[in-house]
Amino acid sequence: MHNQTLNAISSSSLIIFLCDARTGFSHQDNSIAQLIRSSAKPVILAVNKVDNSALSGCLSEFYEAGLGDPLPLSALHKKGLSRLFESIRVKLPDAPATFSPVSESVKIAIVGRPNVGKSSFFNRLLGFERVIVDRRAGTTRDSVDTLIHKNDECFLIIDTAGLKKKFSDPVEYFSSLRTHHSIDKSQVCLLLLDPTEGILTEDVKIFNLVRSKGRACLIVVNKWDLMKDISQKKYKKWLLETTPLLGGVPIIFASAARGEGMEEALRESARVSKKLNAAFKTSKLNKIIEKHRNALKIKIYYMVQVKTFPKTFVIFVNNPKAVKTLHKRTLENILRKELLLYGIPVVLEFRNRNAKKGLQ
Repeated sequence: MHNQTLNAISSSSLIIFLCDARTGFSHQDNSIAQLIRSSAKPVILAVNKVDNSALSGCLSEFYEAGLGDPLPLSALHKKGLSRLFESIRVKLPDAPATFSPVSESVKIAIVGRPNVGKSSFFNRLLGFERVIVDRRAGTTRDSVDTLIHKNDECFLIIDTAGLKKKFSDPVEYFSSLRTHHSIDKSQVCLLLLDPTEGILTEDVKIFNLVRSKGRACLIVVNKWDLMKDISQKKYKKWLLETTPLLGGVPIIFASAARGEGMEEALRESARVSKKLNAAFKTSKLNKIIEKHRNALKIKIYYMVQVKTFPKTFVIFVNNPKAVKTLHKRTLENILRKELLLYGIPVVLEFRNRNAKKGLQ
């Protein structure tokens, strides 16, 4: 916790030091105040839980922090927030012009069931300890966002709580809701697996959840340093044979403990995010159809992309009901290979050729 506090102070432009009016100015508060004073960073001393006038009289002891006038707040009753926002506006320096805004970043959610090493992986990507790491499952209850620069790219990294099938308390339930929200605001999800446990039903459910939300997905086999008796090639073959629906999804082998696979994960995420927003000309799509007509084994007249996110293609045929699952998988694999859509969900809609007039 001490190292995390130091990292947070050193990387910040403004510090909001939040104290608790009910517990008073504690020994731990004093230790943190000393670190803040030595940093010489701009600071706002905010005292929360000032929920009534009686607690307002307790503010005097917070002057011991030596950080200026304490700002009383009540998050519960939404009191003092406008003053806090105004203090932030006044004290926060302008962001450097070279810093990419969140809207232009590659948004990556790190997902997986509890205890597959998400927080360790998150911290290794960042290069410092931002999230508490514990061997016990479920240590991370909240999602945490951090903006970083790597290889001339800007990444918004979102660490999430692990998704469980059942919840033992309300905190776990709401952590799960925040995980769903983290997936929603991402472009690319890194699904972490623990190779020492194989691939479990929960892993497949999370993969299907990511796909159902139209997000790109990369498989990250974390803790690879623990696997001594199998090669990456053999493990990948076993994984795809065991779970065929992972076909066409990039698989990255990593070790958060050793810092291996981090660069590849970011590089692949950047590549996939660019493909997510790509729109393909109808002429190019129909050239692909013509090139692979023999392999498709069905008569396709016309294909057009109608949606970018998720990537949706409408294919015109004589009889959509005659199109089998094998035909769909064959065309999907061809599109992934030709358009480099690995890891990206592809939606195929087959329609009668007489319906194409409305799409032209």
